[in-house]
Amino acid sequence: MKNDVLSWVIDNYKKAEKFRRSYDEKFVSFYKLWRALSDDVATNYRSTWQSAIGTEVVETLLPKIINANIRLEFLAQEEKDKELEKTNNSLVNWQWNKIRADKYIRLWVKSVLIYGTSHLKLIWDNDLPKLIPIDISDIFIDPAAIDIKDARYVIHRTYASISDLKKNPNYAKKVIKTIESAMKEDAEKNNATKIAENNQNEKYSAQGVTGETKPIKVLECWGEYYEEERLVVVADEKYILRNDKNPY
Repeated sequence: MKNDVLSWVIDNYKKAEKFRRSYDEKFVSFYKLWRALSDDVATNYRSTWQSAIGTEVVETLLPKIINANIRLEFLAQEEKDKELEKTNNSLVNWQWNKIRADKYIRLWVKSVLIYGTSHLKLIWDNDLPKLIPIDISDIFIDPAAIDIKDARYVIHRTYASISDLKKNPNYAKKVIKTIESAMKEDAEKNNATKIAENNQNEKYSAQGVTGETKPIKVLECWGEYYEEERLVVVADEKYILRNDKNPY
């Protein structure tokens, strides 16, 4: 079961990553258009000046959209729920202002205007909602999906330290200890190698490296596993930090 779940996450990640890479060139071109960057090489007879039309469009539309006062709202489906609608909307508006959601919405909208797509993650932290803008290069969606609602899985990639992992109460403590031990062993081997080579320019040099210095790739996979919605978190593509039913 454990190995099957791990394989399910890694296989889906690799498929989605391969599919996403097909968009990388397009995303780079969109970024250059926004920044008015040119690939042309300067010569004595030719300027590398690039029209800033992309920048103008983004910076013109952004405040117009933000000033529309984007909000989440509950709408009652029946007359008896009208009072509940008001209560829920009051609570959401308070939470929205408390977490200063507008600044995250601004980043999200700006990414949409530049790249044509963007992702915003909503989690709970200390009984309050928390919005996390996600880089488009760190989200991996089922390639067979027409949109995210049809996706059989969605994977969010992050990089963390051992300290970050320890702070998450949902992660298996024994697994974190195993990762920490393995990283320290790797660091000691790297140190020995670099000392022998006397190479001070390498990332892992003779100055001393601990398990904290190497970022750990974390894959958070939300998806359907054998007709059951699950949340599986994998570290370094080989350690399962979490394997639960989808809490939402």
